[in-house]
Amino acid sequence: MSLLYDYQLITHQLVAMGAISSAAELQGLLCGQLAGGWEADDAAWLDAARGFMDLEHFDATAEQQELVLFLRDETRSRLQRDDFGFAPLLPEDACPLTDKARELGAWCRGFLHGFGSSGIDRDSPLGEEVTEVIRDFARISQAVSAVEDEEDETENDWYELVEYLKAGVYTVYTEMNAPDASDSPSTLH
Repeated sequence: MSLLYDYQLITHQLVAMGAISSAAELQGLLCGQLAGGWEADDAAWLDAARGFMDLEHFDATAEQQELVLFLRDETRSRLQRDDFGFAPLLPEDACPLTDKARELGAWCRGFLHGFGSSGIDRDSPLGEEVTEVIRDFARISQAVSAVEDEEDETENDWYELVEYLKAGVYTVYTEMNAPDASDSPSTLH
């Protein structure tokens, strides 16, 4: 089933539905929601995804709904694994750098939207590392035009950004979803 966890395949299906979002942007939304602690049942997640993709008018088939739920389940599973198996759904390496950069920016915009709409307590300050990652994701989401203007951009820069994105997602996810010290049982000696 993990063969379905593919940027091109999922993006093609989303476009066929009339979505305004790619697989990268939708997965970014999902990661932001999960990192912010939002856990929703299937219907709520499908409604959120449909609204984000501007598909409120669209009556998805059972197969299309399964694909969107599969994306959620597979992404969550990869985020929760101890082997750092998560990777953002982005265009393959053979794609032009401008296309990859555009989708990286879309992924970050999706993450920021998902994190902001996840129900986080806006009155509680975020940790320093989380704040830094959120700021960096905002910068990355706006940097697409700079990549399109720069002919000197290298593939190494691309890989560094993707690796930073992976580390950043783990940072935000683990810090925001860590159990409170007050929730753990006290040990008696």
